[in-house]
Order: sequence, then structure tokens, then C-alpha cells
Amino acid sequence: MHKNDEEWLEWIGDTEASIYITNDIEDFIEYVLITPVSIATAKKSQGRLQAIGQGAMIIEHYVETQDEKLTIAISHFYPVYYVPGLHRQLFSIGTMIQMGYKCWGMQDSIGLYEGNLQ
Repeated sequence: MHKNDEEWLEWIGDTEASIYITNDIEDFIEYVLITPVSIATAKKSQGRLQAIGQGAMIIEHYVETQDEKLTIAISHFYPVYYVPGLHRQLFSIGTMIQMGYKCWGMQDSIGLYEGNLQ
């Protein structure tokens, strides 16, 4: 996933996560402050963090076409929570699977697909 042609975002995909979280206010296309909500992370050394906002993001990412070529697609995610103390952005693979996507992964990448995996 990337913001623009020069800056790639590193997201951690988590099958157990039920929400999307970012630590960068610049990720949002729209954003509102919320009453702080405690967020538990798998990394207990970070302690309990506070989500202080939520909003929407648009992410450009690669999609493999039927003829096995890569093309750039744009996806809209909402709600995404803003947690300033988080070390990396967290992507909810579990939510995508619940939405009907299939997940396929390798050591350095994860693919999400609509329909059957070939």
C-alpha cells in the first residue's frame, strides 16, 4: 500500500484485529476527534494506547487482473482509528475475510482476493 509514488506505507496485517488503526494523522481524508478509547495491542510492552480520533482513508494498492498483470486500485476504509502512540499501522485482515475476501500470503506480502483463489 502506498500514499503516493514515493512513499510506501508499512502496515501490519492481523487476522485477530477487528479495526484499522493508524498513527499518522496525515493518512486521513476526513477526521473527527472522539472521546479517547483504550486500545489493547498484541505488543504488551506498549501498554494500553488511546484512540483519540477516527476518520476515513483512501489507500492505493496493487490488484492483480484476470490476465495476471498488476494495476493500481484505490480503496476507501472507514472507520480508521487514530492512535498516536502506535509504532505501525494495523490492517484488519479478519474484517476483510468477514467481508468475503480470500487471503493468501508469503513471507513479505499478503494478497487479498475477491472470489476463489486459483
